[in-house]
Amino acid sequence: MSWRLGLAAVGLAMAVPASAKSFAPRDECGAIQGADAFQMTLATAVANRDEAMLLPLFAPDVLLDFGGGSGRELLQKRLNDPDYRLWDQLDELQRLGCGGDATGFYSPWYWGEDLGTDDPFMTYLANDRAVPLRASPTEGAPVLRLLEWDVVTLIDDEDDGSKFAEVAVGRMRGFVAWSDLRSQISYRMLVGRGDGQWRVTALVAGD
Repeated sequence: MSWRLGLAAVGLAMAVPASAKSFAPRDECGAIQGADAFQMTLATAVANRDEAMLLPLFAPDVLLDFGGGSGRELLQKRLNDPDYRLWDQLDELQRLGCGGDATGFYSPWYWGEDLGTDDPFMTYLANDRAVPLRASPTEGAPVLRLLEWDVVTLIDDEDDGSKFAEVAVGRMRGFVAWSDLRSQISYRMLVGRGDGQWRVTALVAGD
C-alpha cells in the first residue's frame, strides 16, 4: 500500500509566496472532500486522549522523524513520552489552521507559505495575538510594539537559559519571551490519501 504525502516535500520546501506579513491561523481545508470529517475525528481523539480512535487515523508507515522513526507502534510509544509529548503537539496543531488542496493537506496552515526568510532554523513566529516585543529582556521592559503572528528572526541562537529571545522584525530589534514563539520547523502534520481514505503520513519536527 502506498500513501501519498499530499505535499511531496516533508522538509523545508515552501509552496506559495506569502501575500501578508501576519500568518494568523486559518482553515483553508473546508472545500477538500472529507477533510472536515477527518479533522473532527482527529480533534475528538486528541481531546479525549483516545489511542484507539487516534491510531487508525495515521498511515501504518507514518513518518515520525528524519532518523528512521516511523510507524503506528512507535507513534503510540511517543504519545506520552516526555521527550516527545505528541499528545501536546497534536493539541497545539489543532489551533494552527489547515492548508492544502485535494491532493493532501497539512497543519500548521503557514507550512505551505513562504515566510520570507533565508534560514528556517532562525525563523520563528509570534504564536498569538498581542505578543509584546520588548526593549530589553525583562517582563517590565517597555513594549516597542505588539506582534500578531509576525515572522521574527533570531539574532543569536545560543541558548543562554534566558526567558527571552533577541529577535529582528523587519528593521526593528527587540526581545520576545520564548514561550510566545514557535519555530518554523517545529512539528507539522501532513495528511495524504491512500485506499480512498485520509491518513496522517507525517508528524515531524526539524529537517
